[in-house]
Amino acid sequence: MSAEVENTEKEKNIYLEAEVNLLKPYTPYMRDNLRIIWTIIIIWVFTTFGFPIIVWLTAWDPLGEGPLTAANYMGWPVHWFLTALIAPTSALVLCIIFCIRLDQLNRKYGRE
Repeated sequence: MSAEVENTEKEKNIYLEAEVNLLKPYTPYMRDNLRIIWTIIIIWVFTTFGFPIIVWLTAWDPLGEGPLTAANYMGWPVHWFLTALIAPTSALVLCIIFCIRLDQLNRKYGRE
C-alpha cells in the first residue's frame, strides 16, 4: 500500500480514535451529525411540549377551561385529539427526516 492510500485511510478513520464530546465535536462529520441531532431534538421538544403549553396559555380560567378544551371533535376535547394526533405523528415524521438527513450526511462524507 502506498503512503498516500494509508494517509487517506487514517483520515477517514480518525473519528474512531477521537473522544466524543457533544459540546465540542472533533471532526466535521461529528459536527454535522450533532447539528442534525440537536435540531431534531429541539423540534421534538416543541412538538411534544409546545401544544400543551399553548393550551395552558389560552385558558380562560385557572382550572384550564379555554377555547381548545371547550370545543369537541368526535366526542373528545380538541386538545386531547390534537395532542394524540400531533405528538406521535411528529415523532414519526422526525424519525423519517433524521434517517434521510443521516443518509445524506453519510454520502457527503463517503461513509456508506
